[in-house]
Amino acid sequence: MITAYRQQTPLHLLRRVEAPPACIFIVAEPFTVFVTDNNVAIEVTVPAGFRTNLASVPRVARSLVSVTDGIEASVVHDFGYFEHYRPKAWVDRLFYMMLEGQPAWRRRAMYEAVRRFGDRAWAAGR
Repeated sequence: MITAYRQQTPLHLLRRVEAPPACIFIVAEPFTVFVTDNNVAIEVTVPAGFRTNLASVPRVARSLVSVTDGIEASVVHDFGYFEHYRPKAWVDRLFYMMLEGQPAWRRRAMYEAVRRFGDRAWAAGR
């Protein structure tokens, strides 16, 4: 069970606009997060060059949740879905923890969305 996390490095992103409506962000420098899971320290490093769309928010929900809500959490979550370095439930739980600071209703909604509807993205590695 994840009990804590700490960002080791700041997140630096480059924005790349592709054919509308796609907007891709590229991690400019390695982004490292330390996670404590059952008293074991785990380092998660998203490498420079990793491409992300941040939060995949359906158009109908964009008035409530922005693509930029929880940027760091979204980058680490997308990387987890791409690399499968831990089970999906673990990656989703880390996403939830990294959304601290967001309003409770938004944090819960974003977590439930990936937990319930992220299976296709997980299987596709995106």
